[in-house]
Amino acid sequence: MSTSEDLGSIYSDKKQPIVGVIYYLVHRKGRLNLIKLKEKLEGKMDIEELYEEEITKDSDEEIYVPEIFKDEEQKVLLKTTIDKIILTPTSLFGRATLDKPVTLQYRNHRILVINTIEIHFMILRDNKINRNFLVILGSRANSRELFVSINKFLEDLGIIAVPSRLEPEKIDEVREELKGELLDTTLWNFPSPKIKMKRIIGRGYQNEPSYLRDAQVGSVHQHMFEFKKGEGRPNVVNLSEDGLVRFYNSVSYKDYEFFLREHIFYRLRQIKKPEVPIIAYAIASEIFEEEQEQEESGVY
Repeated sequence: MSTSEDLGSIYSDKKQPIVGVIYYLVHRKGRLNLIKLKEKLEGKMDIEELYEEEITKDSDEEIYVPEIFKDEEQKVLLKTTIDKIILTPTSLFGRATLDKPVTLQYRNHRILVINTIEIHFMILRDNKINRNFLVILGSRANSRELFVSINKFLEDLGIIAVPSRLEPEKIDEVREELKGELLDTTLWNFPSPKIKMKRIIGRGYQNEPSYLRDAQVGSVHQHMFEFKKGEGRPNVVNLSEDGLVRFYNSVSYKDYEFFLREHIFYRLRQIKKPEVPIIAYAIASEIFEEEQEQEESGVY
């Protein structure tokens, strides 16, 4: 397991393809004190019992559960833990571990295995629009699973994460701003009930008449495009309506955060209100600060 020093190196130095899904953080008035939020979240865990039907859903075939995955009461528990969080100059960068059940086929037997995966995440504030964000760094599937657990931690602190949306015209704006060459586009919302989606693959077709006609009657669901800044190597990025931003080339998490700040956050829209009321618990009130106090503390 990585140390705090390793986590700092992962954030700043390690370069790899990165994908993340962005969520808004909704809370009462005042700014989040990231140092105190780190203290409240780090080391917290959420344990959920694996429902019995998950083990016996195929009644004709018994699933063998190794003893290592059972507790003293012979129950299978799944655990999500926020292992470590570091404070970067601009954000909180953390690592969570998440238990995921899978079944393996071994000859005439099925065996339940609990696979523990690591998922990184960021919590940060965008001062341009005075909003806070949670960015879960991983696939859509992993993001959805961690989103449920991490929200349970946050709700105890009077904070709720809700999904974001990047509207089709905003996706186009980013591509145009970066002078990107389109490589892969999915269009949907066509007026014809017989056409659900169209996918266009090529290079630099953003001004092609056939593409422009389709884009005029449909709307952009996702764009993959290549862009270049300065003298560096080209970047290939994918932007989707559900707030997913994926880099196919290798970048650091620090660079990824900079891209979100520079091009994405202020273009997002919050699409859902919290399903439960926001309650600022007394134990968590210290993580919220008045605007002036936060500015003086230097924590953003």
